[in-house]
Amino acid sequence: MSPVGDDAGRDGIRTLLVSDTHLPLRAKDLPATLWEEVDRADLVVHAGDWVDVATLDRLEARSRVLLACWGNNDGPELRARLPEVARATIAGVRVAVVHETGGKERRNERMRATYPDVDLLVFGHSHIPWDTAHSGLRLLNPGSPTDRRQQPNCTWMTCRLADGAKHGYAMTDDIAQIAGVRFGPGTLYGAITRLEGRGLIQRLESEDRRNPYKLTGLGEKALRARLASLQAIARVGQRRLATT
Repeated sequence: MSPVGDDAGRDGIRTLLVSDTHLPLRAKDLPATLWEEVDRADLVVHAGDWVDVATLDRLEARSRVLLACWGNNDGPELRARLPEVARATIAGVRVAVVHETGGKERRNERMRATYPDVDLLVFGHSHIPWDTAHSGLRLLNPGSPTDRRQQPNCTWMTCRLADGAKHGYAMTDDIAQIAGVRFGPGTLYGAITRLEGRGLIQRLESEDRRNPYKLTGLGEKALRARLASLQAIARVGQRRLATT
């Protein structure tokens, strides 16, 4: 793995998480929009079950940096080139990547005990997106971009890795990447003021004339509740579209 450039780290490392690509069994190629995310990412993480070596070759060639492991469906050639558990410290975040974590029951507790020195654990195998946090460990499963199983859509994840809070410019960049809308300063800082007033975010000590913020415990709880609501709406929409 090559080092991530220092310039990328100033506002967080733009990271793409993907797993269970299963080419060419589940699809002939990855979605075009996923390849676009590969081109944008500072770091690409793959949590195994590649199946074919060609996908690894292409992703290595196209990624700025690739952090990856093998999965249970990967043969000897892939296992010779990839570790069972991939590890790296990126922008101060200790990352581990593994394919299997066992059943969902007590997964958080088991993985915290298995990876005591890790901040972020990326895993796959189930093809089911997962996002939880437990005792300082964030667990993310991006699902599968080619085999959705019983999920509404094929999926992958994007995030930013940063050791600490984010200032306004980094927030603006994140919003533009995720939602396709770039807020002006008045809109962004008006929202920040309201969120801070409600106790959902906290301003930290200024650095380089920038004002970084981080989620409070109340803010994280509110965000998770909102995401659950949006997921419920998406499921209803998918069901209704299927009947039209």
